[in-house]
Amino acid sequence: MIKTMFNADREKIKGAEVQSAFIMRLYDGFNMAETCADLRLNPGAVAIVMQDDIEFNNAVRQAQAFRVDLMTDKLENIEDYQDNPHMAKVVSDNIKWLASKRYKEIYGDKLEVNHNHTINIKDAMIEAQSRTLNFIEHKPLKTLDTVTDNVSVEVIEHAADIDPLS
Repeated sequence: MIKTMFNADREKIKGAEVQSAFIMRLYDGFNMAETCADLRLNPGAVAIVMQDDIEFNNAVRQAQAFRVDLMTDKLENIEDYQDNPHMAKVVSDNIKWLASKRYKEIYGDKLEVNHNHTINIKDAMIEAQSRTLNFIEHKPLKTLDTVTDNVSVEVIEHAADIDPLS
């Protein structure tokens, strides 16, 4: 019987009229749980239909983002909604937390910058080798593997260990 009700809800949600009502409730500021309860829909059935119907999924996500925008707009005039300043702070913190978790790129606390830069040091190493070979002709400081561009460097710990005449 439960499976039959679940399938009936899935079919009901697939209807354009129910989807429209569902999305409008979200745009009115109601959350998913409230919307499902008000329209007497199984939240699991809604989730499955959202997976199957990309257009409905996108509309729901857009409406949810709008709801978070509405909530953050309320922060500007929180005193109109909460008389108690301590309660206003709790509500404000909850809204900020929710917004920062769901939409990090807009409301997040951190700005994440990824910068990747790849450089080829092969030419610089060849030039450095030619300069050092003029100074130490028989003992090159490094070797280049031209096939794999791997660089190995012989480390000289002390300048006193270099004998320019040998």
